[in-house]
Amino acid sequence: MIHVPLLVFSLLYSQVINIFETIIWIKGFWRIKTPFPICKGDVKNDGYHLLLALLYFLPFIAITSSFFEALPWAWLVWFLNDTTWHFWSVHPKYWTKWIIFYFDPHSEVTLWYARFFIVKVKVSPKRMFYITIFRLLFMPFLFILL
Repeated sequence: MIHVPLLVFSLLYSQVINIFETIIWIKGFWRIKTPFPICKGDVKNDGYHLLLALLYFLPFIAITSSFFEALPWAWLVWFLNDTTWHFWSVHPKYWTKWIIFYFDPHSEVTLWYARFFIVKVKVSPKRMFYITIFRLLFMPFLFILL
């Protein structure tokens, strides 16, 4: 059974993260327009995504007192963060074109790098497409098993 207060908290919390990321990285709301930006050059491996992963978990560990009970909720926030930040950052006129661009299962262009201090991972539209499908398909099992 889904815990409705945690579901509502997850939805709201993911959007708070999206708003902060939009302000930090895009410098304002609805500023991304065509041509869509891609990553050019090297980026500093500052561990940003490790911090983000911790932020996905921390409130749920505090609420549930268990890593395993927190896991499906953190997974949901991660999924929502990656699938809904566009609505804060991309100009509404370009939402459809952006989603097609950002989740193109054939494109290998570098969108950005996930940075975890010890490793950087290239993120392409193809990777975003497949990791999003995986997260969506795996999420019900997390909620059922845990």
